[in-house]
Amino acid sequence: MKTQKHSDSPVLFVDELLIKNLTANYQSIPDGINAVAAIGELAINLPEADLSNNFIDLEYLGLHNSTISLNITSEEYKQGVEGLETDNTTENTTEFEWPQWTVSVSKIDLTNNDIRYTMNDSEPQPGIFNPEAIVLNNFYFVADAISLQDQAFGANITKIEFEEGSGLNLNELTFEALIDENQSKLKDLKFQLNDNRINGSITMEYNSISDFINNTENTFLNLNLQHFEVGLNELFRFQPELKSNESLFALSKKRINGNLIASGKLSSLSIPNVQINWGQTTHIQAKGKLENVTDVDNLRMDFQSFTVETVKNDVLVFVNEEDLGISIPEKISLESNFKGTLDDLSAVAVLKIPEGQIDLIANYTDQEEIAFDADVEVTKLQLGKLLQNDQFGELNLTLKTTGNGNDINSLDADFETIIQSFSLNDYAIQDLKIGGTIENGEGTIASAYKDENLDLVFETFIQLDSISPRFVIDLNLKGADLRSLGITDKDIRTAFILQADFKGNSDSFTLSSNIQDGKAIYDTQSYLLGDFNINAFVQPDTTSVDINNKMIDLALRSNASPQGFSEALQRHFQKYLSDSVSNEPTDRIEKDSLTKAVELKLDAKISKAPILSDVFIDRLKQLDTIDINIDFNEVNQSLSANIFMPHIDYDDNVVDRLALNLISDSENFDFDFGFQALKAGPLAISRTALNGSITDKKLFLDFNSFYEDEKIVQVNSEITRKNDTIRLHINPSELLLNKKEWSNSSGK
Repeated sequence: MKTQKHSDSPVLFVDELLIKNLTANYQSIPDGINAVAAIGELAINLPEADLSNNFIDLEYLGLHNSTISLNITSEEYKQGVEGLETDNTTENTTEFEWPQWTVSVSKIDLTNNDIRYTMNDSEPQPGIFNPEAIVLNNFYFVADAISLQDQAFGANITKIEFEEGSGLNLNELTFEALIDENQSKLKDLKFQLNDNRINGSITMEYNSISDFINNTENTFLNLNLQHFEVGLNELFRFQPELKSNESLFALSKKRINGNLIASGKLSSLSIPNVQINWGQTTHIQAKGKLENVTDVDNLRMDFQSFTVETVKNDVLVFVNEEDLGISIPEKISLESNFKGTLDDLSAVAVLKIPEGQIDLIANYTDQEEIAFDADVEVTKLQLGKLLQNDQFGELNLTLKTTGNGNDINSLDADFETIIQSFSLNDYAIQDLKIGGTIENGEGTIASAYKDENLDLVFETFIQLDSISPRFVIDLNLKGADLRSLGITDKDIRTAFILQADFKGNSDSFTLSSNIQDGKAIYDTQSYLLGDFNINAFVQPDTTSVDINNKMIDLALRSNASPQGFSEALQRHFQKYLSDSVSNEPTDRIEKDSLTKAVELKLDAKISKAPILSDVFIDRLKQLDTIDINIDFNEVNQSLSANIFMPHIDYDDNVVDRLALNLISDSENFDFDFGFQALKAGPLAISRTALNGSITDKKLFLDFNSFYEDEKIVQVNSEITRKNDTIRLHINPSELLLNKKEWSNSSGK
């Protein structure tokens, strides 16, 4: 190594410097710096370094088999505080200045090194990236033709690899870079981080680097990604909380791959082709243009083609068929084009599935007010397959709608639907028109239909509300031939007037419904339904239901919602049957602010009426009034239920005096079930009773059957459960089968 001094700064000449097996330590307590370097081999060939003239000519720099560690202890950490406020103020503009240096590097070869950077002695954790604990093992950096001169930088990166402590393994990174005052190029890019890959090239053109920094939207971009492949699981390494995002977590179950070509300014970017695949069976292909890419609020889209193809199994990753209430088609294809902004969008779309096709032309605006218009055409839609109900057949319809308003409460809208053809129970309905007008959130929907078998007029008043909408229904069924409509096999004609008023939502609502002038004509005789009234009031803390008709009289009251009292009844039964449920008094529920003790009372009577037995269930020869009474109080842990069916004769199948009585309290659960007689075809059973009780987690059953007044069968049993094992014990001393007492050969 030679040194010459031409001025205040020296000029260095290093013909060949080789250092092996050197350990160096540096510690600065005031600055909180602790550095350790274990050099395996360091080689330098420096033809010239003229620092006074900002000139460096480096022939070779090599570092092999070395370990470098740096730990920085922050002042806040030393003082035991979490951190100090920092000034995040940034300048509105940034002026870039090129370094006034001339640098030429023929080759850099950093091979098999370990680099460790930590802040406040942090340690890396597998699966969680921590910027304060970066450990790079087996680090490689190989580059040549590196130059900085005349406001231009260039480099040929032939190898960058490392294994990061959290599991981020850079398996490959190579590219050729060129940056000057007017353009930046990244050629022959090959990038692989774990199993994520990018191959392609990027070119950016700009007026100056300062203009690129401050006015990114003016940059001209030429992007050609021949192939990319990513797994969203890597995203969770940086932000583990994103795993709780159900949609993102579902999306991470398959890898995303594709290709992308884009060119133009970021203020107007042309995308002649993009192909995105999710796994093997979901594909997105698009062609279009994006404007204002760097400003999401003003992002504008214009896609001449946007196609999505997927299959049922992929859709089921995101949705549940039972929750939707439909059967997901085996194949789904969506062809569309759209343009506009996120709050002002126009679209044309065609949805194709094996069960039919839906065409849509729509415009939507949500700026100063909401405005929309749409034309929908449904063609050969197999509704029965989608709804899993064979009663519904093929549907063909058109729908036209327009509307505007500040919100749904003040919406003005018009719509007209024409059902060209539809079949219900194989009955064809054709040219059914449904129309409506809404002004300031209120309006009517009306329809009328008449053919040789059906004559009805329908009108509904609607009061829109985002929380509690109201629907007032007036349906006049002037006449219907139920056999021709496929509803019954018998020649029954019917007519009625239905009026209903519903206000609320699925959790809280009021409902009043009344059927008037209900009648049926069968076998030339007329049968009257009588008034049929239903009134319901449901809130999270109240349920009140009344049904009144000559066939049924029901009253239900509870201080909980239907879901609430259903869950309370489940808790009550589980208390007796489950090993894991405590026997503590249920009055503790009152003290729990999250659970309110439930009360429930139900009284119902079901009676025979000619319209029921003679018309709709003509084999019902006799039905004496059925009584049902249920009284439940969760605070007292009491439940009583009584069901009594005096006599039922259906097509000579007879049940006589069937009764179920149940009563339970905080300790015991007792029930009696029995009937006086049961006759069904050749089967005839006389008086039979089943008595049961649950005490101390044991179920005791006593089954008795009589012929005339003589007992012919008695089985007394005890059932217990421990974990997953059920034990059944039959008391032999009280076992009677076919009038014979139990005995065995051993005499025991």
